[in-house]
Amino acid sequence: MNWQPLLSWPALVAGSLPPLLLCLWLIWKRPGQRLSWVRRLLLVAMLILIAARPGSYTQSTSDSRLNGDILFVVDTTGSMAAEDGPGGKPRLEQVRKDIRALVEKYQGARFGIIAFDSSATVGLPYTTDTSAVLAWVDTMRVESTATSRGSNVDRPLSRIYEELTDVKTQFPDDSRLLFFFSDGENTDERESRDFKPLARLLNGGAVIGYGTEKGGKMRASGLDAPKGYIKDPDTGADAISRLDRNNLVRIARDMSLPYIQANASGDALEKLPTVKLRSIKLAEEESVASRSDYYWLPALGAALLLLWECAHLTLTMPALTTGRKK
Repeated sequence: MNWQPLLSWPALVAGSLPPLLLCLWLIWKRPGQRLSWVRRLLLVAMLILIAARPGSYTQSTSDSRLNGDILFVVDTTGSMAAEDGPGGKPRLEQVRKDIRALVEKYQGARFGIIAFDSSATVGLPYTTDTSAVLAWVDTMRVESTATSRGSNVDRPLSRIYEELTDVKTQFPDDSRLLFFFSDGENTDERESRDFKPLARLLNGGAVIGYGTEKGGKMRASGLDAPKGYIKDPDTGADAISRLDRNNLVRIARDMSLPYIQANASGDALEKLPTVKLRSIKLAEEESVASRSDYYWLPALGAALLLLWECAHLTLTMPALTTGRKK
């Protein structure tokens, strides 16, 4: 059994304990309504299981793959929570959609992920397991507001160089593609380093920009974050994050890649120059993991419990109303 929670484990535990404890207390405190509160306790448990995303991995083998090593570099700084994406949604929601489209486009290639905020980390080593890629995408979040130390889009530069150099050494005949997802905004008051050293390591990809020049407000994130939107420390008003298109265009030019502005329809990705990948035979069969999600089982249980709850309320409501009239 494998778990890939929709929230971080601390957040899931913190959100689950109050309703669980409340139901347990009411089971003990109200013996005449014990069955009802046991039912509600089970319903809460089912919802927790859904959020925890149970599943399992199965292994299969393949003797071929596409000769493409695709690196996604994802900006997860607080500014990516700015609500000037399509339909007023956070920018990161459009990033999810675009990565899914690229995974579908290059099905059969190897994918790696680097995420950066106050630091840069390898979110996922190169793999052909697209279910692992999509699971990471589904659960990615912006950094905690309380731990943010300012951002710069060059923060992942060294990590990107290491990853591309390693993959070029191991698979010199592969095509190396890089997709850089960011709003381009720097908040550490320094200019970004140039990305020119990466150009010779790449065969394609794109820099994709998110947000608008008008900008948007950012909701605070993290368990210890204040409620509402991030405030400007100088004015006390809601802080505004804006797309820095010029910065992203410069980065794209450094890497000899096109710059693409994300849009609501997703057809901006259709403008990507095509990099033709070919199927290659592997010297040895490669193990490929695929994940099966089981969240539908607790979802089915929750649906049945909700039906039971609705039926109970429907049957007891007339009696409660009559009792009040008397």
